[in-house]
Amino acid sequence: DAGGGRPPSSGADPGRTAWEGVWIELLEARGEAEAAQAARWEAFERDLDARRLRDFLRRLKGFDDVVATDRALEYAAAFKPFTTALAFLLAWPAPQEAARLVVARAAEIDGDAIEGLEPAARSLEDRYPLAATLILRAMVRHVARPAVGGSVTIETDTAVTGAVTITVDQSKRTTSPFR
Repeated sequence: DAGGGRPPSSGADPGRTAWEGVWIELLEARGEAEAAQAARWEAFERDLDARRLRDFLRRLKGFDDVVATDRALEYAAAFKPFTTALAFLLAWPAPQEAARLVVARAAEIDGDAIEGLEPAARSLEDRYPLAATLILRAMVRHVARPAVGGSVTIETDTAVTGAVTITVDQSKRTTSPFR
C-alpha cells in the first residue's frame, strides 16, 4: 500500500486518530511494543494528544514514567501554537507549568482566543495571578485595539490591590471606529 501501512500523517484527516489507534493496537498484537510506543509518542508530539501520552506512560517500567512526563511537559511548553500548549498543560493538569508558559511566552498570547483564554485565566488566578493577568491583558488589548485605533496601556497591581488600570491613547486615531 502507498502509505506502507502507516497511519495518515495529515492533521486534516478526520479519521487519523481512530486509524492511528487501530495501527497501535495492531503493532501491540504483533509484538512490536517499541514501534507502538514510538507511534504513541509521535501522536503526542504532533497534537499534544494527552490520551496517547497517558497510554505511553502507562507502559513504561520503574520510574521511567516520571522522566518521560518531565520530557513531555518540556515539549508541551515549547509547542506551537501557544493556545494548544496552554490547553494541554491545564488539562493534564500541570498548572505551574501552564503559568510558566504564560509568563515566558506572553507575547504569543492571541487575545482573540477568548473561549480558551478566559477559563485559563480563571483557573490560574488564585495560585498564579501574574499568569492570569497576562492572559486577561492580552484579551483586553485584543478587544480595545480595533475600537480605539491608538495604543492601549494596561497597568496592573494584582498582587496588592487587584486593580487594573487601562489607559487609551487616541492621539494616533485617524478615523472613527463607528463609521
